[in-house]
Amino acid sequence: MISRREIILSIASLTGLALQQNPLVALAANSKVAASSKIEWPEFVTRMKTLSERFDSGAIRQHEMEEEGLMLISRLDIGATSFRQAENNAFESGNAFWLWQRMIRARFIDGGILNIDKAQMIPLHDHPGATGMVRIISGEAEVWKFERTEKDKHKPGKAQLELVNHGVLHAGDTATVTPQNGNIHALRSVSRECRMLDFFIPPFERRTLLYFKPDQNNWFNKQRISCRAIPRNEFTHT
Repeated sequence: MISRREIILSIASLTGLALQQNPLVALAANSKVAASSKIEWPEFVTRMKTLSERFDSGAIRQHEMEEEGLMLISRLDIGATSFRQAENNAFESGNAFWLWQRMIRARFIDGGILNIDKAQMIPLHDHPGATGMVRIISGEAEVWKFERTEKDKHKPGKAQLELVNHGVLHAGDTATVTPQNGNIHALRSVSRECRMLDFFIPPFERRTLLYFKPDQNNWFNKQRISCRAIPRNEFTHT
């Protein structure tokens, strides 16, 4: 029997694009986590919720929230029964670009597992006001991170983007996008499938998300690109 997940992933796919890596830029990677320091899903959820509440109240600063969040994501035991059960109970949704398995949704945090097939590419988009924290569960993902050069960082219309980071994340690696650094980003799987933990503090309003459509098809090695910033409800990938 075909699973709901397989049906969603087969709804639509994008044509694979020839891409090249920028050898000068590397993304953050975490070291192997000792078994004794791993935490199970219930503790992870409690600590992440507490972290998001502390950040919202102003008790901790941006860089402190990022560091603690990445530490918790690195320590999460994805082989534990509690994580597998949470994964099985996740709410699944998807589109032409990804399958999303939401595992946690609270006032100040949203998170779960993002799944990308090799035939798919998540186009350039932003998460206005949110800090995204990622850990690769399996596979590999090529990631581009850009910043908008205009004073108004979030408006539809013409947009000039400057590359701030480009590289490949492997299983176990972690990375962030923040409101101040690399919030506009694109991803593609360079393995058959890539699965990643993906958490946002605070959650962003999906209706405010912008997609960025480059004026040139071959933008992948460019330091600066010109785009059209398109509201989510108006965007088509064709």
